[in-house]
Amino acid sequence: MAEMQPYLAASGTAPFVAHLHSFNQILWFRRGAGSHLIDFVEHEYVPNTLFYIPHGAVHAFRED
Repeated sequence: MAEMQPYLAASGTAPFVAHLHSFNQILWFRRGAGSHLIDFVEHEYVPNTLFYIPHGAVHAFRED
């Protein structure tokens, strides 16, 4: 598990560019609100939103 703020600070702009992984991911947004792109579909999140992103799915974080 990793906290978002340190991850984003260490990763530069890479998380904001559409990309994919060779492994499955579970993203838990414990607080805040915004949107996340998964397979080019925008998904809104609010506190305690959970996303499952299967390997090979294209995703990107929104800077806003």
